[in-house]
Amino acid sequence: MHDSPTLVRRLLVFTLTLMLIGAFNALAGPAAGWMERLQQGDSITIVTLGTSLSAGKAGWPVAMMEWLDSEWPGQTILHNLAVGGSASQTVPAMDAKPTVRNRCGLDRLPEAIASRPDVVFIEFAINDAFAGYGIRPQAGRANLETMIDRLQQALPDSEIILQTMNSVLDTGGHTSATDRPELDEHYEQVRVVARQRGLRLIDHHSRWRALMQQDRQCFLELVPDGIHPSLEGCREIILPGLQAVLKPTAKASATTTTGELMPRSFTLNTIGYVRIENEKTLLVLEPEYEPGLLGLDGFSHVHVLWWFDRNDNPKDRAVLQVHPRGNPDNPLTGVFATRSPRRPNLLAKTLCKIIAVRGNIIEIESIDALDQTPIIDLKPFIPAIDTAPEVRQPAWINNRN
Repeated sequence: MHDSPTLVRRLLVFTLTLMLIGAFNALAGPAAGWMERLQQGDSITIVTLGTSLSAGKAGWPVAMMEWLDSEWPGQTILHNLAVGGSASQTVPAMDAKPTVRNRCGLDRLPEAIASRPDVVFIEFAINDAFAGYGIRPQAGRANLETMIDRLQQALPDSEIILQTMNSVLDTGGHTSATDRPELDEHYEQVRVVARQRGLRLIDHHSRWRALMQQDRQCFLELVPDGIHPSLEGCREIILPGLQAVLKPTAKASATTTTGELMPRSFTLNTIGYVRIENEKTLLVLEPEYEPGLLGLDGFSHVHVLWWFDRNDNPKDRAVLQVHPRGNPDNPLTGVFATRSPRRPNLLAKTLCKIIAVRGNIIEIESIDALDQTPIIDLKPFIPAIDTAPEVRQPAWINNRN
């Protein structure tokens, strides 16, 4: 762990371990089956296919194995087949790189299959996006789908986990961002494949991007060259995302005064996410939820329930009183009497004007949520039940400062 108190304080604010963040835990869906087998005492074989972000002594698999070995010592075997500089396919630009040529994703599938893994992690988008390789987003997606098809055919009982990785910056003479003009598009193709194929996705990119946008210096402390997270960065940002998506979680319960069991935790499933692109604001639902949109185009407005994923950390979830709107002139008020984004359960609700409903996508006028924010539910605005005849509110509501 880095000894810098400043960095520690920043990471308390920017540790984006969600209940999604892939969400996480409750929002991420059921725990990985191979993780449950670890808890039962079974041995598990893991294969990683990827780039320099996965290879070497500072890659995220090192942080993952530290965690797995600490909780289930001697039960996991890792075959790390990642190669620095590789992509999903070998291309002519790699002819001058003998350590990379013919050692890319599609090339390494026979070795991956021969390892008979219980789980395979895949990440190639960050180098598929390298302009010098000439792999466009759709080509990267096609390669990814080919890898999935071959793995599923040979290993029908193995789980395949897809990952988006970190954002990149130009720094210190490195042009990692300039060299990857379509990185976001490549990451989006990974998300699309995960949704359409029903595969588990660990979307590290959303957390790294939020950190980069909110604290560039902290991002560079964890990603010193602008593209490769340090081992500390893997431990602080990537590992919590892995744990939250993969690790089985216990359900707590309490007893009511009548002696009946009262659940203390519930399972929520994200139904989609916010996408902001080309000056349009879209609510993109998972394909399986599209039938639930039937009739929504008959309404002018919709209530969007979403998750304050960027605030999902113990510090913000412990807040119970705030000065509304961050204004110290407003009286100290309980969070349940405000719309504060800092609260025990980070649910938010925004009333949005509907522009169009097309398939599984709703175009809206605007929303006070960030790109890639998870959506929990939608409810149409119905004036007869969404307004009250007699309204009382505190004076600070009218204070717009």
